[in-house]
Amino acid sequence: MIRNIIIYLCLLTGTFLFSIFYYAWFSWFLFLTVISIPLVSLLLSLPFMIRCACSGIEVFAKDNVYLKDDFYIAISGKKRKPLFCPMMTLKIKSTNLTTNFYENIKIRFSGTFTKPLIRRCNSLTQHCGQLDIVCKNAKIYDILGIFFIPIKIKNHNFVRVLPKQQKPKIIPDSSNFTVTGYKPKPVGNSEIYELREYRHGDSLRNVHWKLSSKSDELIVKEPNIPIIKNCLIMPYLSNNADENDIVFAKLLYACRYMLKKIGVCFACDRNGNLFEIKSENDVLNYFSALYLNTGNGIVADTNDFQHYNIFADREEVATL
Repeated sequence: MIRNIIIYLCLLTGTFLFSIFYYAWFSWFLFLTVISIPLVSLLLSLPFMIRCACSGIEVFAKDNVYLKDDFYIAISGKKRKPLFCPMMTLKIKSTNLTTNFYENIKIRFSGTFTKPLIRRCNSLTQHCGQLDIVCKNAKIYDILGIFFIPIKIKNHNFVRVLPKQQKPKIIPDSSNFTVTGYKPKPVGNSEIYELREYRHGDSLRNVHWKLSSKSDELIVKEPNIPIIKNCLIMPYLSNNADENDIVFAKLLYACRYMLKKIGVCFACDRNGNLFEIKSENDVLNYFSALYLNTGNGIVADTNDFQHYNIFADREEVATL
């Protein structure tokens, strides 16, 4: 490190001047001793430096953390094996890909990795979003901190900062989500059919031959699917991180509420793409899509849904 090098150069200069102005055997002996100190340090440290660099260092963190909770970044040797490190410095950059907030974290360590080195970074959980944690610079130094071996840590750690769910003032009535009618099924079979006259282009496999034999024309069985008036959750996000945290908190409550009541939930991302959520894992994937604005959902007709709009200051239920 630069500070250690400067201190050593000052010490070397002092002993050199002392050996010139006070000419004696021990002054030159002191000067030669100071010169040899970095070499001795390097010789003693080099095997450990090489082993540490070859074994590798990894940085890891939890996949999910809740807003403003304690958050830790951990550093250890790969495969969690004990590893002696004379001195190590790491520069870790953490970026909230949702809010574009980033923080550079500097870590210095000297000793044996018998267990992971943990660093608390609560400032990274002040807003909801997707964190990208990557080590930008890592160096293994000798004991004096003068010579070093650079190492690369390529892995990225992606962490979801989830909101602490907040109950909205208005919640859609799950008893209203019923079958309102039926419509033709595009492809495939169905247990529900509508009988109608044969039209040009209809498949002969759908002809109801028993009824057709009793009439003078062909009767076709058209497979139908039910039209369900379900709830579509639509979060309205802005460029204000504090307001978005409120929207995310209400959104998380609404998704889990729908899963508990009816076992399925539908929600939109920022691009209007539709997500069908059937499990807690689907909820987490949906939030990742919102955080990163990736648009992993499907484009679908939303006219058959009751729209539940979530804003930072209110909620609205609109039936289209």
